[in-house]
Amino acid sequence: MQRKAAQFELMLGLLKLIVGDAKSRRPTPPGWLGKAEWAISRGETILAGARHPVEPGDAKDLP
Repeated sequence: MQRKAAQFELMLGLLKLIVGDAKSRRPTPPGWLGKAEWAISRGETILAGARHPVEPGDAKDLP
């Protein structure tokens, strides 16, 4: 359950940043879109009950 809560928090934060950019008509930096794609992939694997992919350079997610 903790994994799902952490994932929800991550995705909510990314969504808020991307929506904020869209509302203010700022382009979303490419790095944020890459993080969002990674978060989607991670969320899908969590829902499937599998181990989530490690984000490149994210030491806290290493086994």
